[in-house]
Amino acid sequence: AIWPDPLPLDPSRSTHKITHDNAADLGQLALSLDKDGHDLDQVTQFLNCSIFSMFCEDIGLLPKDAFLRILESSLHDPDSFAPRVGELWEKMKTGGYSQSAGTTIHQFGGRMFSAPSILPLTSEQIAILIAAAEKQWAEVDTGIMGTLLELATNRRDVSGIGNDNS
Repeated sequence: AIWPDPLPLDPSRSTHKITHDNAADLGQLALSLDKDGHDLDQVTQFLNCSIFSMFCEDIGLLPKDAFLRILESSLHDPDSFAPRVGELWEKMKTGGYSQSAGTTIHQFGGRMFSAPSILPLTSEQIAILIAAAEKQWAEVDTGIMGTLLELATNRRDVSGIGNDNS
């Protein structure tokens, strides 16, 4: 495959596609949260904590699919999402046993989880986050992701995320 069609084997191309696809899901979620009237800073902080949780799952800092399982178990009971994810993020701040994840969580340093924005989500919004959580986060280009996340939370530019022309 390297001789007739080497481009698909280029790791930078797959990293770019993964990053773009993941940002498209987040852009869709950001639009939905904006339509619900959530504060832009809270949306950004919520998305940052969600991204970090998905990334930590994929690289083994959180138990495999811990965040995804919370999302899936909340899909048909959206009122349970905020308390479940809030409990997980509290344990990421302090360390200890997480009832939501069903396991002990290591303490994470930094300020990200000192006062996270935990937004109530609808079933449709949870489904968008599930689609994002099922993707590869360990392969995301963090430099590009930051820029795409800014676009995802910018009301003027979010419509361009996920389009083939972006």
